[in-house]
Amino acid sequence: MKKSTRIIAVILSLTMCLSLLAACGGGGTPAPSGGGSTSSGSSDSSRFDSSGGTTTGPSAATPVSEGANLADHIDIIINDTQITVLNPMLPAGSGGPSMWTYKLIHDFLVDQPSPGVLEPMLATEWSTDDYTTYTLKLRDDVYFHNGEKFTAEDVIWTAQYAKDNPSAPPNGTWRLMESIRAIDPYTVEVVLNQMYIDFLSDLSGGMSGILSKKAYENNPEDASWGQIGTGPYKVTAFSSNDYCTIEQTDNYWGDKYPTRSMTLWTIPELSIRMVMMKNKEAQVSFQMTPEDLDLMETDPDFEIFPVMINEPGIIGFNDQGDAIMKDLNFRKAVAYALNYDDIAMVALGHWATASWDGNVWGPDTQYRLEGLPKREQDIELAKDYLAKSVYKGETITMITTSPHYIRASEIIQLQLEQIGVKLEVTPTDHAGLVDALVYNPESTVQLHLFSMAMSHTANAVFNSLTNRGLNRLNCNDPFVYELADQYKVTADEDKRRGIAQELQLKYFFEDYHAIAAFWRVQGIAAIKGVGGINLSTDQFRHNLRGIYWNLDETPAGLRP
Repeated sequence: MKKSTRIIAVILSLTMCLSLLAACGGGGTPAPSGGGSTSSGSSDSSRFDSSGGTTTGPSAATPVSEGANLADHIDIIINDTQITVLNPMLPAGSGGPSMWTYKLIHDFLVDQPSPGVLEPMLATEWSTDDYTTYTLKLRDDVYFHNGEKFTAEDVIWTAQYAKDNPSAPPNGTWRLMESIRAIDPYTVEVVLNQMYIDFLSDLSGGMSGILSKKAYENNPEDASWGQIGTGPYKVTAFSSNDYCTIEQTDNYWGDKYPTRSMTLWTIPELSIRMVMMKNKEAQVSFQMTPEDLDLMETDPDFEIFPVMINEPGIIGFNDQGDAIMKDLNFRKAVAYALNYDDIAMVALGHWATASWDGNVWGPDTQYRLEGLPKREQDIELAKDYLAKSVYKGETITMITTSPHYIRASEIIQLQLEQIGVKLEVTPTDHAGLVDALVYNPESTVQLHLFSMAMSHTANAVFNSLTNRGLNRLNCNDPFVYELADQYKVTADEDKRRGIAQELQLKYFFEDYHAIAAFWRVQGIAAIKGVGGINLSTDQFRHNLRGIYWNLDETPAGLRP
């Protein structure tokens, strides 16, 4: 069956009948064992090599040429995860585009330009003898956007605020802090209550920027104190879930970047995004429909920068939910009722790939356990598990967001009907979904379909399961917390690998707390002449600081 025919057949199944879906079957090509991916449906549509998520298209990070005719301003359409609030201390401010914006307006104590590589940023040097007490020397020439000079007091206030607020996303960075003090105005000492090998790495995270103590004290009731940073760009206009405009500061301590200002736009209607690009209203779009991406790939006025995101779209079961969600047999029934190739195809066409094995661990995440068998659809086996479960015909709810997740949830709904499970899909916006998935032992959420944060470091995954500001599975499993505590105090590489792989094997593979529905291939569309975007398979670490628009390389009809 030709690929285009199969896509149509699968989509038609959403409105016609399940029998047509079954006739289309699976047939996706599994990724190589090294963790790379091929697009679901046919091997000739693969955009990636066997190294695991490596971009094969043109690099968006191409450096700007000497003497280039650069535009002062760039308009960027973000993905459908809105920038609801620009404050890294609030759960609603934890989406990917918010992280990109924080990278522009905030600096971090430590920079991590690539996994495991730590470089000075606000801290010029650091030391520890026991991974418990850390001493950090700070820059003395840094100013916040409000004119206040950056000192150790701002580090102390930021750390204490995060520690005192369990729902704050950077709480995971600072929750082990026993004390913090200023040795002098530009030296801080942090004492943890236990060894933590990866503490410095955490200080480079997207939500770990240092905030202004004075900005908070001057206006604690207004969340805009969270957008006052020391980074190269300052916020000049912001409308929640609409747009954010930033421009370069005049007193930044570091290097100047190529673009004077940029606006990040939230455009909910995917069909409008290509029109905006062609009408010179935007030069970059981080999300398009699969059909529009296909068209733009063949348009000489545009480029597509593809990268497989190192995090799965998961079906997540509420760990502290009702008896049905806690029932392993029910979770297994769901897992074997699904055709993952068809889910990926309906969600994003060849801009997604179905899971090639039974792991949810990112292919670019440390210590990935290879060789876990892929869960193939087996309706009879799924029915057997369902019969053993506590499920008695109740309607199960699944909360989700984003058009591709909504499409995927609708085919999941149809596939679960085949085994007798009634599923009701509840779409919401990003802020609503994040609010629903904040750690809460009393949560009534049952299932959700959303991305699961899989950073490049295993430590970050442990944090996502134990940090209450990021704990999307509502995990409160003593087994997971014990492993996380072991990992934080273990320096031996082989032992760290063993701990991480035990989590993958037991919690995810054997206990089915999350199922990888598909992996998304992010296609970033840009007009010719745009470059300098430092893309990462960890979408939270996309870096827009170096973006530029070289007008000399742009077709005349698309210039301002």
